[in-house]
Amino acid sequence: MTDPTISFDRMYDRDTVIAQRRGGYRFSVDALLLSWFAHEYAPARVTRTLELGAGSGVVSILLKRRGLGGTIDAIERQGSLFSLLTHNVSLNHLDACIFPTLKDIRMLSDLHERYDLVCFNPPYRAVDSGRTAPDEERAAARHELFGSLDDFLLIGGAALKKKGRLFFVYPVARLAFACLSISLHGLYPRQIVLVSEAPADPPTLALFCCVPGDVRRSKLDISLMAMRENDGAESAIASKVLHASSF
Repeated sequence: MTDPTISFDRMYDRDTVIAQRRGGYRFSVDALLLSWFAHEYAPARVTRTLELGAGSGVVSILLKRRGLGGTIDAIERQGSLFSLLTHNVSLNHLDACIFPTLKDIRMLSDLHERYDLVCFNPPYRAVDSGRTAPDEERAAARHELFGSLDDFLLIGGAALKKKGRLFFVYPVARLAFACLSISLHGLYPRQIVLVSEAPADPPTLALFCCVPGDVRRSKLDISLMAMRENDGAESAIASKVLHASSF
């Protein structure tokens, strides 16, 4: 891929490189947080994983880099991002365990596979919320143009095995909406981690680990994490999120 509009960015360790468009949607720390969290709280044995809205493949690739077992089905609807997804899977030598599919997640109602782990980084903003980015990749990734959190939870929840776990990252500002949506789709949050930039800052992101079942019987663990210490240095937990131990 020798396109001048594409950048090749190294991340997490010396071997992981992600191709992404200079003017399109580019991954952020959300993807690293989600991959760390999903791996940290994954079921003991994972043979099949589903990523919805996989974008350029960062989360799926990092899950394998972190040591998640089994295979990953990575679903993406945008052709431009799907081409980057397939390229990045090959670039990182993961063709034998990550299988990209070009499809709108809303068309997965006939999904017959069942997964131990489902994850996604859904659009954060309603269609009528804020200015829509002029670039299609960024607009679709940020706004619910082609699927809301409800769509992701509907498909993701239906794809889970009985003892499977579903993971996603979402803004703290929409925490109440997220919790309501989770319960409406027959799931309940088992762990929520609230993420802030520094200990004194209010959290901005929430990491969710959800399981099938009746929310009235749920036991919820909520914790806080900060990406930086009070002196501005990278926190110990942020190092685990951002870097391989040997990097």
